[in-house]
Amino acid sequence: MLMLLKPWQDIATDLKQPAQTWESAFEMFLSTASHEIRHILSGIQYFHECESSASHSSTHQG
Repeated sequence: MLMLLKPWQDIATDLKQPAQTWESAFEMFLSTASHEIRHILSGIQYFHECESSASHSSTHQG
């Protein structure tokens, strides 16, 4: 998500600090993200939850 939504030019330095985990870099990004970015992320999360639920339902049908 950072690659898609956070502006960057050099992948080695712009998305996270060398000692930082991807998770903490994403959390830091979220703490300053605009409402629009949060809305985009919410839509992506919703899509994946629906996809997982549909996949789970189809594997459990007789």
